[in-house]
Amino acid sequence: MQTNDLLSISQVAALLGIRKHRLEYAITSGYIAELSRRFLGKRAFSPAEVRIAAAYFGMDKHDCVSPLPQATDILLRRE
Repeated sequence: MQTNDLLSISQVAALLGIRKHRLEYAITSGYIAELSRRFLGKRAFSPAEVRIAAAYFGMDKHDCVSPLPQATDILLRRE
């Protein structure tokens, strides 16, 4: 996996169309497992973790509203 395959919590929240604090709450409360990667001390979502977050919020690839050109590709890609 390359660094450009990772998304920040803000990018994932934007991709899913939710506020960042909802995603942070889901992680800190244990509804979504703590992420396995960090980049520069911040949470970094792999494609699989983005799919897990999307599933938690009841979304699939058609529900995502991505301002990021690569984000939808990351959501669709399998590791």
